[in-house]
Amino acid sequence: MVERRANMLQAEVEELRAALEQMERSRKLAEQELLDATERVQLLHIQVRTSCESMSRSPSEKDCYVSEIRLCKLSGTASLLLSAREGILTT
Repeated sequence: MVERRANMLQAEVEELRAALEQMERSRKLAEQELLDATERVQLLHIQVRTSCESMSRSPSEKDCYVSEIRLCKLSGTASLLLSAREGILTT
């Protein structure tokens, strides 16, 4: 009886170990996907900012900033951008 219980516990330990390894692989994959997505958002942010800077100062510049804010909302940095651009958008 004790041996049977020990075997059941050993099987459960192996099952939990396999599940842990799978979760660890999934976590690493999710981290890499997050890093890739963050890098893409940063590159898009740079492209938008470069476009805005190359435009002459006009009403369309505000539209460019609004587009930049929408892009940054995807990356969660909109509050930082809003505080930096607040004066431009409200004037």
